Amino acid sequence: MAKKAETISKHKKRAWTVFSKFIRKRDKGICISCGKIAMGSGYHAGHFIAGSICGVSLYFSEINVNGQCYFCNINLGGNGALYALSLQRKYGIDIIEKLNKQRLDHKSEQWTHEMLDYIIKKYE
Repeated sequence: MAKKAETISKHKKRAWTVFSKFIRKRDKGICISCGKIAMGSGYHAGHFIAGSICGVSLYFSEINVNGQCYFCNINLGGNGALYALSLQRKYGIDIIEKLNKQRLDHKSEQWTHEMLDYIIKKYE
């Protein structure tokens, strides 16, 4: 009997595991929102535009996803105001507009196994 193919959902979770590890390593435990140092399970890779609405083009974006402490990411729902200020300092005042435009321009795109394989290979 042939092995059942992995679902997109499971494949996306595998890609997220690799990508979020990359983000947390890149950002060295510093929360983009509050600037505090966090470690272990208290340090997350948090989306600026939420993962539930950001779509294919921003879910694995190195700009849209940054290291965040548990308190900002979970308790404060991302701490969006301070997150936005940090993104603007880092990438320019128009970065929020650019991210929103990218999200809207690509909103009809769907995940493929090939996309997710690329993410896994790129960030391993």
